[in-house]
Amino acid sequence: MAIKLDMAKAYDCVEWDYLLSMMAKMGFAPVFYRWIKEYISSTLFSILVNENPTGYIMPKRGLRQGDPLSLYLFLLCIEGFSMLIKNGLERDALHRYKVTPTGLPILHFFFADDYVMFGNASVEDA
Repeated sequence: MAIKLDMAKAYDCVEWDYLLSMMAKMGFAPVFYRWIKEYISSTLFSILVNENPTGYIMPKRGLRQGDPLSLYLFLLCIEGFSMLIKNGLERDALHRYKVTPTGLPILHFFFADDYVMFGNASVEDA
């Protein structure tokens, strides 16, 4: 079986605390951690009403789509998901799938904000 998850609006839903905790767990240098914290939390939005800027909105989560650095920050978040999957393998709760008898077993692929997971078509694996 193959299961495809589309993480729609994934960039908009990234919790900053989660991203920063992933960076800390992965051993990023404190100075780099502070730079990223400042980078993600320094965004302000203004809404135009009748062509005039009206106030500012300060977001509390999310990454800037289209910004080259955002892709790498999003990958750090996905790494946390990947670690959960690896933990499932270690506990024998998840199993890799062999496409061919002599091929390498696979479990999952990530591509941008899409995730595909493979498994045996059984109730246990589902």
